[in-house]
Amino acid sequence: MDTHIFLSRKLEKLVANSLSQVTESENDNALGSWNANIFYVDRKKCWMITNSTTFYTLILEDITNKEVKHLTEIFTHTLLVQLEVDGIKISLPDLQRVIGEIKLFPTNNDKRTLGVQNSLKVNIADWKYQYGAFINWPFRDLNHILNKVPYKQLGWKNPKETMKEILSEI
Repeated sequence: MDTHIFLSRKLEKLVANSLSQVTESENDNALGSWNANIFYVDRKKCWMITNSTTFYTLILEDITNKEVKHLTEIFTHTLLVQLEVDGIKISLPDLQRVIGEIKLFPTNNDKRTLGVQNSLKVNIADWKYQYGAFINWPFRDLNHILNKVPYKQLGWKNPKETMKEILSEI
């Protein structure tokens, strides 16, 4: 089982050598696919990765091009920590089984998920003024705030609740 992450055009250009070829039949992941966008804090690359089913968002901070080959481990570890912060219990082996291997793909133009990411970027712009330097950013706490925003598309549930429901069914 693999986890598909579809990259924004800007992110595609930065990690072009790591892209997989799109074959729709491969995506059998219980969580569905994810979409990734990039933003910068103090010239450090941060990835905003949003699940297309739950709108659960994960921020991976200070990702360098060398680290992209270790993205599966980075993503899984950061997701585990964020789930714990959000009060969602899952063991590392279970999460590794659900995530599998990360595969990066060119954009799928998922307007719904990209719209969610664009709405969240407003918060990030505000936080740049509030927190300033990269070392001052409490990424897990800020990520927790993003995952508590309710969405009409989720029946006015928030991504945290929706992710918890899906993971409890797995």
